[in-house]
Amino acid sequence: MRRMAVLVILVSLSTVLISTVADAQNPLRIRCEWRAAADGTPPVLYQLQIMDLDGDVDTTFVVPARPGPVQEFYFVDGDYLRRYVSRVRGVDADGDEGPWSVWSVAYAFEVDDPEP
Repeated sequence: MRRMAVLVILVSLSTVLISTVADAQNPLRIRCEWRAAADGTPPVLYQLQIMDLDGDVDTTFVVPARPGPVQEFYFVDGDYLRRYVSRVRGVDADGDEGPWSVWSVAYAFEVDDPEP
C-alpha cells in the first residue's frame, strides 16, 4: 500500500492548519479552511469531521478538492453556546486515505448579553 501525503500544512509543524471563523452575517455558520499538502498524491476529495464537544456528536462531510492550495467548507448546522472542533484528511483518486489532521482549536457560538 502506498503512503500519501495529502493533508494540510501547519504553520511550523508541516501537518495541518484549520481555522474556524464565524461569518459575521450568519452567526451559525463556521468557515473551515485548510491548505493542501505541497507533495504526495494529490487528493480528489477531503473528509472533514466536525465534532460537537458538548454533545459528543461528530459528523463527517465529503468535500471535493478545489484547484489551488486553499480549501474551505462552510458548516451551517451549528448551535449557540456549543463548542465545535474539526479535522480533515485527504483521499486520492485510488481511494487511499491520508492520516487525519490534528483537531482544531475549539470554537463556540456565543450570544452577546442584551444591553440594559
